[in-house]
Amino acid sequence: MLSILDVFNKATPVWTADAICEHLGCSTSTGYRYIGELCAAGLLTRISGGYVLGPRIVQLELLMREIDPISRIGRPLIQELVKQTGCDVLLANMYGDQIVNVLHERGVEQLPLRYDRGRPHPLFRGAMSKSLLAFVPRSRAQRIYKAHSALAAASGMGENWREFSLTLHKIRKQGYAESDGELDPGVFGIGTPVFNGDDVIGSVSVGCSRARLALLNKNRLVELLLSTARELGRHVAGISLAEAPNSAAVPALT
Repeated sequence: MLSILDVFNKATPVWTADAICEHLGCSTSTGYRYIGELCAAGLLTRISGGYVLGPRIVQLELLMREIDPISRIGRPLIQELVKQTGCDVLLANMYGDQIVNVLHERGVEQLPLRYDRGRPHPLFRGAMSKSLLAFVPRSRAQRIYKAHSALAAASGMGENWREFSLTLHKIRKQGYAESDGELDPGVFGIGTPVFNGDDVIGSVSVGCSRARLALLNKNRLVELLLSTARELGRHVAGISLAEAPNSAAVPALT
């Protein structure tokens, strides 16, 4: 049902119910039922020309900014990294095959980055994406590659699974990924994963111009980035269960 929300984008912000059903390949009865439930939840709104995204999404965005524990814990650490380096610093999470920035603190250069907060990253380009893919479980990496092998090859990640896996192995061995102008011309990026125990929960990356990189000690920049990622992972792992509501405080689902 939630896959209906994925059809909305800048190019096609309005959809009719029939077009949604046809696009997703579901029956009319099922599609109309799902659309009705999404409207009732405020995730879609009906207008004269069809359906658009609903106000509940704006509400959830505000809630995410206020209570997301990873962003809340990560913000002061990322702000400190900006202060130390002057670089733009970004925090991303991954769900399914989507890599999305959830936090972006600007550096001194005010870089015109296209993939800012909330905008999905290209799956195989940029230090942020590569550093995440390199550390996901092998089975997940294989599934992602199988679904997007042509895109991986076009991005220079490998013409086949063996080449692709070797690329990921090199990143894992190094502990971080680099990119040079892959997403934005003239912008150099370094990204490294954030772990909660053995699980990859996100990626922290820095971005700066080539000119600024020449003024910085790259090894020191990598050291600071890795330290920030480790510290963030340590704090996330230490989130107290006391912050979670007990069963008595949670309203029953109806």
